[in-house]
Amino acid sequence: AAITAIVAQGDKENIIVAFYDLHIGRRKRLFEIRNSITSIVSIAFSHDAKYFATLECLNREYTLSLWLWQKSKLIASIKLGAAEGITLLAQILFHPSDNDVISIIGRKYCRLIRQIDGSLRIQPSSSKLENYDFICHAWYDSNRILAGTRNGHVCVLFNGDVQTDIDVVEGRERPVPTQRLSITTPSSLKSNRSQQQQEKIDIRTTFEEVTSLSIITKGFFCIVGGKRLYLYSKISDSWDFAKNREYCIHEEVAIKSTSSTLLSFTEKQHQPTIQKMKKIAISSNEEHILVVTDKQQLYAVTDILIDQIDSKEPTVLQLAFVSYHQSVIRGLDVAVQKPFLVSCGDDHSLRLWNYETNSIEQMRTYNEPIYSVALHPSGH
Repeated sequence: AAITAIVAQGDKENIIVAFYDLHIGRRKRLFEIRNSITSIVSIAFSHDAKYFATLECLNREYTLSLWLWQKSKLIASIKLGAAEGITLLAQILFHPSDNDVISIIGRKYCRLIRQIDGSLRIQPSSSKLENYDFICHAWYDSNRILAGTRNGHVCVLFNGDVQTDIDVVEGRERPVPTQRLSITTPSSLKSNRSQQQQEKIDIRTTFEEVTSLSIITKGFFCIVGGKRLYLYSKISDSWDFAKNREYCIHEEVAIKSTSSTLLSFTEKQHQPTIQKMKKIAISSNEEHILVVTDKQQLYAVTDILIDQIDSKEPTVLQLAFVSYHQSVIRGLDVAVQKPFLVSCGDDHSLRLWNYETNSIEQMRTYNEPIYSVALHPSGH
């Protein structure tokens, strides 16, 4: 089933979860999560899309909930906090074949939680993960998990223990230390703003965090620092991996056009702003691989089935479809006599679309956001 879930803040102190069927493009279910939940940290579907799990956070106390989403029924939930040695959690995932097992990772934390007789129970583990701050993970098979860290490592975990540690940051001779950063916050909204308190927070300053992991038959893809996409292949008869491909997104200096001439889409295929890769999506047959950026663009990995000679230069990813708006769309108008519509928005761009061919006819960028636009009925 092609089901996707969208989480949004409700009008009151609640969270709304909407489920959509991508085949028919319609909403199938909508339900609310109450009890003044501050935020949803992570969500996950079971492999058969029957169950749905949420990781909720309120004042650094977490709640893991298991739902039968088609009936809006809560099956079980469990509180997770300091008593369980938890400081910061990042992501949850279902086991690839067992709906009763959920993996959960975070700072110095990687555990399995099993649903037994209507309750969730943390599985015992003696693993020591004091040196790891996990922020994303993926099941490699039914027994092993790959987890990415904030300081640029991918770890192979077996029964909660680190079996292999891969440093994906090239040229690093020594571990990057943790820097203590002082963050100034107001002591009280009602008190004098000059009175402030210092809160010490440990953060990694490498900007080389592994933000996304996706598994393929012969290895895995990982996004590092938002700037690079790496492909690692498994070495035979071991749990070591070797990097054999690298990808990046074309970066250009921002262009501020004041010309009255509209530029064709082929002349401006690449967006004039620096983008960060966020997530990877891979089709079941591994023939189609897409990368989404923080500017709402989709790029495609097109050479996965082609044998390549090792190259020191990264491959530049190409747009998978047309170039979309990178921010909020503020204005929209439709022609009458031609299949055209025009859109504008906060990304400083004006775009003329052909809705019959699903393509951009022309595009122009400005020095400031565009809030309104009108198109002549003839399309000119």
